[in-house]
Amino acid sequence: TWCTGLSIYADWHGGTWKGGTWQNGERRDGKWLSGDWHKGLWHKGTWRSGRWYKGAWNNGTWCTGEWHDGYWNGGTWCGGEWFGGTHYSGLWKSGTWHNGTWYTGVWKGGRWRSGTWLGGTWEGGTWEGGEIYDLNLDEFVKSDVNPRDYFEKKKKK
Repeated sequence: TWCTGLSIYADWHGGTWKGGTWQNGERRDGKWLSGDWHKGLWHKGTWRSGRWYKGAWNNGTWCTGEWHDGYWNGGTWCGGEWFGGTHYSGLWKSGTWHNGTWYTGVWKGGRWRSGTWLGGTWEGGTWEGGEIYDLNLDEFVKSDVNPRDYFEKKKKK
């Protein structure tokens, strides 16, 4: 268990992180309870709370916190605030998407405020606006309706 402080570089396997600052390294499995993540690779495990500033997420469960930048490569997002970065795959259950790029995955709920939707499945939630990539037009279109409704409306025309 890490309780507080600064880790400059680490290769961490399992265990619990309870506060402090992660500067760089690889984290495999275990629990992150609070603290700031600045750079590195995440492999599996559970994120309970804290701020993510940069790095690559490779599977796991995100419960709550702030995501500011980086690459999401699979896993489950259960809640929190997404402020920027790139989402490549996984399941989004709840939370607020403020900005960023969504490539693929399943969106089940939550609030989409702005950003770029490139593909995936929209199953529910609130869409407040953003860009949707329309493959048939080969361009981005501003949309005030969610991706599912946008493409359903196009089919009816």
